[in-house]
Amino acid sequence: MKKAIILGIIAVAVLIAILGIMHMRRPHTVSDFSFYPCKFAQSDEISIDTPMQHVRLKRDAGTWRMAEPYDEALDMVARSELERFLYSKMFIDEIRPLNDETRHDVQNSTPTHLVFKGGGEVLCAFELGQGIRPPAADAERRWVFPDGEDEARRTFVPLMDYGPLFEQPVSGWRHKKGFESPERVDSLDIWTEVESYSLDTSGTRTSDNPQGWTVKRALSDGASVDTSRFEIDERRVATVLELINPLYVDDWASPSPEERTKISFGGKLTFGIKGQTHTLEIGSEVDFSAHPEWMNFGEGTRYVRLDGGERLGVMSAQRVLGVFPSLNDMRSKRVWHLDSTRLAAIEIVQGELCARLTPQSSQHWQSAPCDGGTPTELSPHTLGVLTKTLVSLQAVRYATRAELPKATEMLVNPDAEIRMFETIERQHTLTLQLSAPLRSLFRYARVVDMKAPEKTSPIFVLTEGISAVLLKKGEMPTH
Repeated sequence: MKKAIILGIIAVAVLIAILGIMHMRRPHTVSDFSFYPCKFAQSDEISIDTPMQHVRLKRDAGTWRMAEPYDEALDMVARSELERFLYSKMFIDEIRPLNDETRHDVQNSTPTHLVFKGGGEVLCAFELGQGIRPPAADAERRWVFPDGEDEARRTFVPLMDYGPLFEQPVSGWRHKKGFESPERVDSLDIWTEVESYSLDTSGTRTSDNPQGWTVKRALSDGASVDTSRFEIDERRVATVLELINPLYVDDWASPSPEERTKISFGGKLTFGIKGQTHTLEIGSEVDFSAHPEWMNFGEGTRYVRLDGGERLGVMSAQRVLGVFPSLNDMRSKRVWHLDSTRLAAIEIVQGELCARLTPQSSQHWQSAPCDGGTPTELSPHTLGVLTKTLVSLQAVRYATRAELPKATEMLVNPDAEIRMFETIERQHTLTLQLSAPLRSLFRYARVVDMKAPEKTSPIFVLTEGISAVLLKKGEMPTH
């Protein structure tokens, strides 16, 4: 009898242990977790403090805005994320005693302290600890240390990493829109130290340029630039327009009187909207030793000024380059307008190798050595890839002013040429010259108009991959 009782007790203990292990291994669901005890949605004031900054947000007439250190509207993205947090549920999935060991394990080196108030009363207050993302989790787990309690709680908001929202610098909260108009920009004037040019929408409208953007004036080093054959890259124009209407800065600046004396303005962009003009000026680089809060914007961050006003903003180098493209950046990257049906032959020359490609019909081409020899049929795949690449050929970019001397020298004796012959009298009309590859990554190139050499294209850049397709490596006749 006693033996049976003992065996029964052991069996029950084993069963309990197995059930406990199964429960521990079972994936958690939201119902397993407890809610964090704070009515965030009732907040009308939030204080965010770190050793380096203080931010106070308040809800005014139903809309969140910044109250300190600046009294202004919130950044739209930050406001949207804040409202998403406030109306979401925060869950707790682990609790630890708040002792020295816990703080050592999960406390942030730069703590952020949050206070949520509603109707003048504190709803909850806590310090943000470290965040981790468990495997397959849909949100970061963030440790918090509630004020006046002896426990640390690991929390999460489903589908949201809320920690970075409250840890961002003041600039992340600020409303950074400097200008916006419901009307379309219809002219651009850009001045830099080395060149200036004007664009407007008085040109011919095409499928590639539906707004009719055209160059009206261009100067480089004070000399006029011939833009008679200049085709606009409408996509690059569209990028500029997206950056200036609406116009955003990365942050607003409040320089001291002494700092203002050191800020000068050089380049400027003037844009027109239905007869009214606005001007964005680019100024001196920011001194990060005086403004470490802007270091995350990167080297080359500059002061900017809109319409000559007193208020200054700062823009990262990436944003400045987007707003101030060079004239070559505005040029269409399409190398030529080639009609493959008008071609009588294509010669591909590289060193002592020369292959002549001639059409036998619209779908059949042959390849043979230029100096004669037995022709071979080009496969449909090879022909399709080659003709498609030639017709749609686009430059990666145009050579910069700094590159031009070297690029020009490399094209004096090109590494390869692709020569186009038109059907009319088999006339040699265009030659695509390719330099030797640079670091096996790209080549300089240009198009020479054999009927009008003065119309030779600017030097541009092609990838080595595209060059290999054009030269048909591995398929050219060897003799």
